[in-house]
Amino acid sequence: MTLSFPVGPVQLQLVDGHDFDWRINATDAIAAVVNATGSTTRLDAGLSVSSGTFVFRSRRRTFHTASGEATGSEFFESIKLSSDAFDGSGKTPNVLYHENVHVLQDDYLANAVANPIERAILNRTYIGRRITRHIDIGLLSIPLNGIANSMVPYAARPWEREAYVLTPRHDY
Repeated sequence: MTLSFPVGPVQLQLVDGHDFDWRINATDAIAAVVNATGSTTRLDAGLSVSSGTFVFRSRRRTFHTASGEATGSEFFESIKLSSDAFDGSGKTPNVLYHENVHVLQDDYLANAVANPIERAILNRTYIGRRITRHIDIGLLSIPLNGIANSMVPYAARPWEREAYVLTPRHDY
């Protein structure tokens, strides 16, 4: 049995109750570096620690998405919050909780479907086995997400419905 503790693109793992190991998702790590070095974003350390993934604050008021304007987005296991996500009260915006659900959904897709398929393909070679010892490439999740999002209209997506249901209605 393996227990995983995600910290952004890195997973610390407890294997069989006594051995510690680690894995890193290369695609998620590259995306985090790109977000961290972007001129319009900055890392929010407090929200990142509480979320278990990188949370970036953007100076942009909103983001353009396929479904319209948004104040938050999750992509490659990083969350980006626009300046409009905060109401000035200092409270954590509800959009963060919504995007955290998407992080968990993407973790599941990667760990249950995409990464095992990538490992099975890469493990056919010696170099591939060396790479997959601690690294997940993380590319297969992208087309899987894209295909699912293109096939199901936004309002009918079960993963969006789940994120809305699990988002608190008020900040406490």
